[in-house]
Amino acid sequence: MRLVASRGHLNQIVADARARAPIEACGILVGKQRGNDFEVSDVVKASNVVDSPTRFEIDPEELYRVMKGAEERGLDVIGFYHSHLGYGAGPSAVDLEHMKFLPNLVWLICDIFAGGTRFGAFTMRGDKPVELGLVVT
Repeated sequence: MRLVASRGHLNQIVADARARAPIEACGILVGKQRGNDFEVSDVVKASNVVDSPTRFEIDPEELYRVMKGAEERGLDVIGFYHSHLGYGAGPSAVDLEHMKFLPNLVWLICDIFAGGTRFGAFTMRGDKPVELGLVVT
């Protein structure tokens, strides 16, 4: 299983994460699932309504608007991105709890730290997180 995203999409996420620090940045991944691959067509920045440095929540109305817009273009919401502030690109305990409720979506984590950034992409299979390969186009 892989997540396929352009360098531009990843740069957009990094810029959002750096601009919103010390609050977790978050957004919505729009695209298509093709076989075992999730292909990103668009990255949509979203408000973190809890303004927290350790968790995020996207306003349901905002998510609904993005879902409708994706549907009109023949696309789907395939997942979410959010930032971690120097504590790794793996899912936190809070992330894992949320991932259980939306198991067939991608959770892309962008860890920002003084020396740079790193990404991790995950989905849930049963009650276990599965890391996706990240393919940058």
